[in-house]
Amino acid sequence: SEIPLAELANRMASPNGWWRDLAHRLLLHRRSELTAATAGPVMASLRQIVNSGKAPAVQALAALCQLLPEDATASRLQELEAALASGDVEVRRMAVELLEPLLSVEDPSPAALKLLELASSDPAMLVQRQVLLSCGEVRTSAAAAVLARLLLQHANHESLRNAALTSLHPQNIGSVLQQVLQSPPTPDRGALLSLLMSQAGAMGATEELTAPLTSLLQALNANSAADNWQQATEVLTKVLSGKSGKQLVGSAGAGFTTALTQSAAAAWTAAANSELLDDQRAAALGFAGAAGVGFSAERPVQEFLHPSISPLVQQAAIRLLLQSGAAAATTDVLARLRSLTPAAQAELLDGLLQREDGTELLLSALEAGTTSAADLDAPRRARLMHHRNQQLAARARSMLQQAGVSSRELVVTEY
Repeated sequence: SEIPLAELANRMASPNGWWRDLAHRLLLHRRSELTAATAGPVMASLRQIVNSGKAPAVQALAALCQLLPEDATASRLQELEAALASGDVEVRRMAVELLEPLLSVEDPSPAALKLLELASSDPAMLVQRQVLLSCGEVRTSAAAAVLARLLLQHANHESLRNAALTSLHPQNIGSVLQQVLQSPPTPDRGALLSLLMSQAGAMGATEELTAPLTSLLQALNANSAADNWQQATEVLTKVLSGKSGKQLVGSAGAGFTTALTQSAAAAWTAAANSELLDDQRAAALGFAGAAGVGFSAERPVQEFLHPSISPLVQQAAIRLLLQSGAAAATTDVLARLRSLTPAAQAELLDGLLQREDGTELLLSALEAGTTSAADLDAPRRARLMHHRNQQLAARARSMLQQAGVSSRELVVTEY
């Protein structure tokens, strides 16, 4: 004769995995035999195993929820809420996973979303990771607040961050972005915003980028802290460098364009303000570069290269100059190379040597005599003479020989 259903439920407590699996399969196979009279003892046995905190508790919880009628949503939520209070972390994790069918419906109930939020406060990383994975089952923005909060909390935890990223989709990423943007600034927020905006761009959700990016730009002013400028620079650079950035610029509308123009103007005001901290001024120059605004006749680079200007600001100005590719201004600065701080000199020379057009400018200045070969140390002279462009390398050897660089050094660089 067949084993009674209540006995099968008791077998779910077996330490033997084979017996548990067999009892589990048989219970599911015979679920149609459950009646008002037989269901009570079966459910009571399974509940007792779940509450025991022993190894079989996780499987017993799964069986308990699977045996409930499809329309018994209230009962299922009640069982899962009780499981979330278990002392067994695996039971709590399983409770979140078993909540997913109630989250994946078109309009999840407030009670199901409340349980997800409750589980998000669990101290165990295992449970929080499951919450992040399960957030993706909600096909609306209803779980965006939970997702954003845990993303901010675990921005530096690779496994949890990756779990959160798998739960992003076009229906929730805009709300997640807004939640992160409205959070207090932290050292990790800029990188997180950049990552989220890149995800939105990859999803083709360009329209979701407009509002958060515009808000980020509108929050900047001439007195903004260096961290705020740096975060905005990181985000703007990442977003505008991709295909989605080009689409954004073309379709964002007047609000974004105005915010970008005004924030760039604020950056120049901050950079020119000698009363601000050096890191604020340097970060503002970095933002100006990300916004696509370089030096001009009204904003000459020379204003930021006086000996009285701090090395930090001078280096930021040199980086912006190199980024803009302004040949005339760069040639003018090369003519004043010795007036720069050693750090700014290194920034300029190394930046030029990294690019073929920059090396061309440097060689032209050396050949014209506006810059002296004596201003280049041996390693930089070697880089010139061994440039991958053979024509530039030959020019460098000829120029350095004429400039009186020792024949011994020239021979050594050949080998």
